[in-house]
Order: sequence, then structure tokens, then C-alpha cells
Amino acid sequence: MPPRPEAIWIVHADPDARAALRRLAGAPVGVAGGPAELSGEETPAPRAVALHVGADLSAALDFAHRTRLLHPRAGWVLLRDERVPATALADAFADLGAEVLAWPSGAEELAGALARAGRTAPTGLRARRERDTLVRRFARTLGDLGLPDLGGLAGGRLVLRGEPGTGKLLAARMVHALVDPPGALVHAACAGREALPELAARLAAAAGEERVVVCLDRPERLTREQQQELAGWIELGPPSLALDPERTVWIALVSEIAGATPLLEPSLALALAGHDLALPPLRHRPAVAERFAAATLRALTEGAGLPARELSGEAVARLRAAAWPGNFRELEAALRRALARGGEGPIGADALDVEEAAAPPGPAVEAPRPHPPRPAAPPAEPQPELEPAARGAISPPANRALLQALAHSLRNPLVSLKTFATLLPERFDEEDFRVRFHAQAERDLARVEGHLDRLARFAELVPGAAKPVNVAALLEALLHERRGEIRRRRLLVLSELGADAPWALGSEEALRFAFEALFDATFAQIADRQDLYIACRRPTPRPGETAPLRILLRFHGAPLARLPGRDDGPVAALELVLAEAALGPQGGHISYESLANDEQVVRIDLPAAASS
Repeated sequence: MPPRPEAIWIVHADPDARAALRRLAGAPVGVAGGPAELSGEETPAPRAVALHVGADLSAALDFAHRTRLLHPRAGWVLLRDERVPATALADAFADLGAEVLAWPSGAEELAGALARAGRTAPTGLRARRERDTLVRRFARTLGDLGLPDLGGLAGGRLVLRGEPGTGKLLAARMVHALVDPPGALVHAACAGREALPELAARLAAAAGEERVVVCLDRPERLTREQQQELAGWIELGPPSLALDPERTVWIALVSEIAGATPLLEPSLALALAGHDLALPPLRHRPAVAERFAAATLRALTEGAGLPARELSGEAVARLRAAAWPGNFRELEAALRRALARGGEGPIGADALDVEEAAAPPGPAVEAPRPHPPRPAAPPAEPQPELEPAARGAISPPANRALLQALAHSLRNPLVSLKTFATLLPERFDEEDFRVRFHAQAERDLARVEGHLDRLARFAELVPGAAKPVNVAALLEALLHERRGEIRRRRLLVLSELGADAPWALGSEEALRFAFEALFDATFAQIADRQDLYIACRRPTPRPGETAPLRILLRFHGAPLARLPGRDDGPVAALELVLAEAALGPQGGHISYESLANDEQVVRIDLPAAASS
């Protein structure tokens, strides 16, 4: 356990200035160093920090943010260099609660400020142990994400999004620990008909507290009517309860299943508008997984009085290869099981009970490689004109799916824009809000424009006679167009685009449109540094049947087929609805399958062109 926070920290980039500050402080200085040198849990905890803020403002901000998360009870004194405008410093460190002195300062002035900063209310031993445990766990789990200053949320709103096990509740507990003055923490599971009455009872018990932090666990599970009622509680206070809305912090833990974000009812989304943080899954953070495993093993063995254990090289390799659908919670459970098996020395791969992510077969290449020259197109045979009903019409069920997908795809950015627009009149003078509004509006409008452009292209598809199309060459061309994204995101593309019979029968324009839409949907689901397997082949036909041309897409990520809807079940993604609508008149068919370890398989079957 870290020592009781009694030390004074002197933070200055210049060693000579640090020595001068030591003499001026007039009290025992526990630690002195530059902003980049003082970090981690091993450094003695401070009761007061004297931080010099000079020309490198970003380094001072990074240090303050990192230290505030690890040591939330420390007091602060900022030593402002004359090169830093007072207004800039006040804005940058507004939530730190620091006393600001001009640098250089007199000995009496500095000693007095440090004494005032170090005066904190006494905390009981049990509360100290709980806070220290929370801070250590937060540091090894989420300390690398660069979260905003969560201490400035009094009367505020925070939405935490992430898959199960990514640390949403831990982040909420950290918010509660940072709120000053501290108050009650009310945790409410949002499920069932009695969810709101139970929350009201908990809030009534906490109504006398000076500050209340309300943690709403998965509010997206509430009905539309419950969400609307809850929105009113957040904005105006619960009915018949003496709970000041301005002194209440509301935190929503929104669970993302397999990467798809559930929608909150618009009124509740507006009521919760403020900070919105997404916690990435562990499989996207392999370096953090390794550090978390080492720190957790150290904490578990020390807590149980056992000899120190570490992972063997083979176990580390297995850890890196695991998919971790349960994220930090699953990894910690695997480490506990490994320790429960007993033994001494490094923990081997066999003791680490996890499932590895299956790698698809195929030659590993960083980006698509040129293939041998393709065979010439088979002799064009007279092909029948596609029937009007088959080539242009969309069935009523497909019409409904298209409208649902369009509504779903446009609603998300419009809800975001509406949220910001509603807050604009009262927060227009805040520069940070205007900057965020501008950035969010650009992103959301680009999404809307992209959807409308795709719809316009779909409407312009011209039906005509079916012709042989070299699908393998088409896929290669599309991958080549994405080579910049593949390189930037460090994706591993594994391709088997067979050269034996890559020809399908259809419209090249429609097939290109469909595969572009499928690629857009697929690349959106693949995390950086992941792999994508693409194959084009002719499977062995059944007796009496003609083998289609089959295209396979395999990757690890969220399923493509469905996204969470609002009221009446899942809604298909717009890209997929349009791809299916473009392939249907060509005689094509798309199917989706989810395998173990979040592996997704997309199969596209097309009529094969006759070859001579």
C-alpha cells in the first residue's frame, strides 16, 4: 500500500531551480523532479504539489492530469512563469483548485501556500484503504486513456460507454472519489418495472448529503416511458425529493454488446449531455493487457502473502493472442484461476485458461499483392435481358428494411446535432464547447452526406443485360483503393483470390456498388492492427446443381448483419440493405455467421459465368 500522503513534491524541469525551491519550501520535501520523471504508483504520495508552469504548458498539463488521477487528495500550488499569461493558466488548470504564485517567489510566500495546500480533512483508516485500492486499480486499468478531469463534474453529466468488463463502473467510482466535497454514491441497476421506484428510494435515503453521485447501470434497458421519466428527474430533480439537481452528478453506464452502441431515448440523451467517454475493449489494447496482468498478479500474491509469480513468455504470447470478450474482468478471472492451481515460478501458457483468437488461413501480407495475370474473359455468350421485375423492383419487406436502416443511420448523427444545438444558447461563450460542437457537427454531417450519396448512387444503377464480370480483379481494385487506410491502420489483409475461375454473371456497376458497401461496413467493424481474410473461389457443386462463385470475408469484430434498433428489434445496417438490394437482381445472396471469439464470416454467392 502506498504510504500516507505526507510528502511535498517539487516539480520543475530545471534541476537548479528545483534545488532553490527545496530551500524556499521551508518543510521536508519528499520528492523533486521534472514533470516527465514523477509518475507511477511507486513514488511516495504527496500531500502538496508545487508545480512550475513554464513555456511547455502541455507537459505541465499532462503531469497534473496524471497525478490528479493517482493522488486525488493532494493540494496544489502553481508557480507561474512570467512567459505564461495568467488567463491561460487559469483556464487550463481551472478544475485543480490550486493557489497560483508568480515565479520566482519569496520563501515565506511559498511556504505558506504549501502549508495551506497540504491541509486536508482527516480521513479514516478504512476510507484510506478503500481509496488507495481504488486508485491503484484505476491506474493499472484505465490510467493510460487520458480521461478528462473527472473532478469538475459537480452538478454534471457523464456517459461511459464500453463492452462488459472494460471498467465503466471503476471509472464511475473514480468520479465519486474525485468529487469535492465528497458525497453519497447511489448505484442503480436499470432493469425491470420497479427500477425507478427503487432508485427513488435510494435517492430519498441520500437526500441529506451535500453531494450525490448517481450511477445508472445500463439505462438503455429501460422502456421508452421510463427513460423519459428519468430524463425529467435528471433535469428537474426527482419528484417529492429534496435533491438539488445542481449538486447531483449523474453517470450513465451504457453497455456496448459486441461493439454496437445501444440508443438512448432522445430526451434522456439530452438530459445526460456532457462528457461522453468510450472505453475501448481490452483486445484493442494488448500492451495494457500485459501491464494489467503483471500488476494484478503482483497485487493478488501480495494480498494473499504468496511468493511473487509472473507469466512465462509462452503465457504472455497466449495473452496477446486472446480475444478477451470479457475484457479486464475475464483476464483477472483467468489470473485468479491460474494462481488457484498452485505451483511456484512463472505461470505457463497451459495454466492461463483463455481462448485464443483463431487466425484465418491464407498467405500473410500487409496489403494486397499483385496476382498472376488473370485468364481472359470467357467468350461472351448471349445472355438474356434481366426481367424488369427482377432487375429494378424491391419487394415490400425490402422496402421496409431500407426505410428502417435509413432512419437508423440518420437518427444517430441528428440526435447528436440536436443535443449540441439545444445546449448552444447557454454555452455559446465557452470556447471549448464551440470547438467540440464544430468538430462533432463536421463528423455528423459527413456521415449524413455519405449515406445520402450512397442512396443516390443506388438509385442511379442502370439495369441491363448480365455479362461476365471478373470478381477477383474487382476485389483487388477495391482493396488497392483502400491501401492508404490499410497501411495507416496497420491492418493485415490475407487474400486468396483464385485465378482459376473468378468470373460471375451480372452487372459490374451493381457488383462494385455492393462490394464497396460491404467493405465500408466490414472495415468499420475491424479494429486497428487486426486482420481481414478475403477469398474468391468456386465450391464443389452438389449433384445436379451449378456451383456459384463464392466470396468469403472473415474478420474479428462485431456482427455485420444487425444493429440494435429502438423499439421493434434489430435493424439492418444501411450499407448491408443496399448491398443486398444491389445483388438480389443479379441472382446474388449474402449470408452472415458468427463463430467463436467474435469471428464473423460473410458469404456472398453469385451466379458463375460459363467458361469455355
